[in-house]
Amino acid sequence: MSLRTQAIAKPNTTIQTRVRLWNIDEYHRMLETGIIAADERVELIEGQVIPMSSKIPHTQPQPYVHPIVSSRC
Repeated sequence: MSLRTQAIAKPNTTIQTRVRLWNIDEYHRMLETGIIAADERVELIEGQVIPMSSKIPHTQPQPYVHPIVSSRC
């Protein structure tokens, strides 16, 4: 007995989504009510709340290399 697989045809469906853009007053209300935390680094850009990168890059600290000072002139 052989096994056969059948492809099931799925109807062509398109899902449309609507993007909700925020204005400056709504953005400030989100901050005031705690929806956006005070220490959260976000910015309102063209109606979208965008997470910002931190000021300090998350890299491994580089070892300190003491410069060699030459006394020759």
